[in-house]
Amino acid sequence: SIQQRMQLALLRMKPTRLGSYRKSSTSQRSYNKLSDSLTRLQAMRVPSLLLLLLLLATAIHIVFYIHISRMEEIRHAKNEVNVKRVIQELIPQNSDERCGHKVLTPHFLESKNINRYTNTKIEDYNLKPRYKVFVNRKEKTFDRRKLYPSCSFTPLDDSGPVPVLFLINGRSGSSNTWLTLSKLAGGKPRGAKEAFGSDSDQIRSFFKSMKSEEEGSWWLREHLCEVTKLHCNSAISGIQWKPYANTWSLPSAKGVLKEIARHNAEAKLGGKNPQIRVLYMTRNPIDVEISRVKHRAQHTYAHCINGDEECLKQHKNMKNLTLPTNDLVSKLKEDDDQVRLIVSTLETMGVEYYRTSYEKLYNSNNAEEWMNIFRYLGRGPIEGLTLDKVNESFHLAKTTDTSRQDLLSNYDEVRKVLANSDFVHLLED
Repeated sequence: SIQQRMQLALLRMKPTRLGSYRKSSTSQRSYNKLSDSLTRLQAMRVPSLLLLLLLLATAIHIVFYIHISRMEEIRHAKNEVNVKRVIQELIPQNSDERCGHKVLTPHFLESKNINRYTNTKIEDYNLKPRYKVFVNRKEKTFDRRKLYPSCSFTPLDDSGPVPVLFLINGRSGSSNTWLTLSKLAGGKPRGAKEAFGSDSDQIRSFFKSMKSEEEGSWWLREHLCEVTKLHCNSAISGIQWKPYANTWSLPSAKGVLKEIARHNAEAKLGGKNPQIRVLYMTRNPIDVEISRVKHRAQHTYAHCINGDEECLKQHKNMKNLTLPTNDLVSKLKEDDDQVRLIVSTLETMGVEYYRTSYEKLYNSNNAEEWMNIFRYLGRGPIEGLTLDKVNESFHLAKTTDTSRQDLLSNYDEVRKVLANSDFVHLLED
């Protein structure tokens, strides 16, 4: 039995009384381990046959697990090859009439759920007349980038849309501004998706999920290109980035900005790719804070569709709001530091951009700032645009015409708190 064999091994290793056998340190450790094992085995009183069965079952389980894992890897690899074949060969190659693109690469589009461990067939894909849908948007990643063809921007000469990165924080008019620009620029108006996330935590997690500047560069290039393909019937096509200061130092975020600078430098040298335009928009931070207070305090929609009188009435009846002052100065300082960081980073990395503001667009008595943006983008009306035409293009209505003094119940307190700071001028702007 196993116990008898272990006892025999112990006797052979045991030294004689006369010291004719001298154990080495290694022998001593082996003797001690074997002795301990025998002691535990005797204490458990486990039958030898049962012990052998347990060992055999464990070995079989390990072998079976390795086999199954290997088979899944093989099936997964076969499926990837098949997906690549579908993309490159089987999808109908009829081009879009406006953009001239053949297919859209997989990671951006919605699709049916596809079992990764079954043979993928062409009929498994939900093919639509305009947009060819292959696999879910998580399929195309940096690690698997070689499985899919790289996306190529459609040249502007072939009516491709202008790619835009829209830098703007929340409660600053981002939705209406972009939709209005898109509509006035021509083609089908499209929104600018918050591709990086909608709040600070999401955006930081997004960038931290990428391991390097190279991955950030690759993502910006591929994703923004995919968006222009998807929005091929628009004159401009873009994504929105809320530029929180705690995300700009991350390697992948730097990779995004460096890719824009590199891409545009190459485009200026005569490349076919259109330049990536960067539009940076700010708003008076006091109005941003008031907007946040208003939407936390009242049960209303965040936006009103143009012409929705009931929604507008609810917003315009909001008064007697209280703006917290205990940390107001620190919030305004944080916003000022963030703006300085964004501007300095863009300039240091050589990223050309156009800076505008909510006040220039919505509190002006002419449409000159709108035309300045169109001149920078290279699309849309650059002369003769009127405010009436701009207002007609609004998808969302302006919800606040009330002055800060009439809107805030503690306006005098706010002014007193800001009087000894560098931000009192914001109450007059």
